[in-house]
Amino acid sequence: MSTQTLRFILILTLGANLALFSTGCEQADDDDAADDDAADDDAADDDAADDDDTAADDDTADDDDTTEIDQLTIDRANFYPEGISRAADGTFYVGSAGTGEIVHFPAGVSEAETLVEGAAFGGLGILGVLVDEGADVLWACAIDVTYVAPSVLYEINRQTGAVIGSYPLPAPSLCNDLAMDGEGNVYATDTIGGRVMRLPDGDAALETWVDSSSFPAVEEMVMLNGIDHNGPEDAIYVGRADTGVLSRIAIQNDGSAGDVEDLTVSPALQSIDGMRFSDAQTLYAVNLNSCLNKVELDGSNTTSLIQDNLDMGTTFALDDQGHAWVVESQFDAYMDPETEPELPFVVRRVSLD
Repeated sequence: MSTQTLRFILILTLGANLALFSTGCEQADDDDAADDDAADDDAADDDAADDDDTAADDDTADDDDTTEIDQLTIDRANFYPEGISRAADGTFYVGSAGTGEIVHFPAGVSEAETLVEGAAFGGLGILGVLVDEGADVLWACAIDVTYVAPSVLYEINRQTGAVIGSYPLPAPSLCNDLAMDGEGNVYATDTIGGRVMRLPDGDAALETWVDSSSFPAVEEMVMLNGIDHNGPEDAIYVGRADTGVLSRIAIQNDGSAGDVEDLTVSPALQSIDGMRFSDAQTLYAVNLNSCLNKVELDGSNTTSLIQDNLDMGTTFALDDQGHAWVVESQFDAYMDPETEPELPFVVRRVSLD
């Protein structure tokens, strides 16, 4: 993938608004409190690390507890990580927008190991990735916005890295992020097409589940980005990169989409990238200006700042110990031809307390 092509991808995916990189985290005068909270979290992380080190002395060498690891590192030039997913066994998977590689981190491992070489996708970059525990596969969005090649959803054996299925999106398209419902159906946001695509479990082709006409356009575009499934509600939630609007779409009994319901949250979110539910009423979302926010969907629909000062955070994965593992893409360095990324690229552990 050429430098010009990747730069175009990043500009388009990030809403073609370079000002997003310098706005900071504007969360209704919560910046100072967030800084204090972040400092408290750092101190808590240090204490936890000390406790973990002590405990580790008593544990066996095959202990796969990752609480003593505070970041995952990818020491590879031009990798530019974007998507991440975590398996129940503690393995993390991260895709590269720059090289098309997919790396993994087995539980307890903090340095990237190659799962899939970039050549497997014909030079396409990788955005969203998603673990499918039931089928033991990894789903991945592969993109090329020059339209020379279609955007493709890939199905990958997560043990061997072998590609076992490919499902092209209709052109033009940009497969951005992924979710799965309780029936094994896969959903993908198409940022260029402004639609939600769906791959019914066992089918051979993607279908348009919700098209762009269901969302209000901004300058003739609907830039859907983050997506997740709320299990108890059996609904898909999507976030927009251009407006920061969060929308809910109920899954009907026949699998079709219900009406798109835009939610009002306060303070309002900015441009939404990755988002994940921790429970039925708690959603976390990364803003493109590098903030991690919490959204309480308990009727109050209040948002609060969890972490700012992320180095161009894009997506994240939740663990079962109260942390979000946030990809720091350094896309701002990529956008400036005069700036080199700071290696290694990092997936940063953030406390949700």
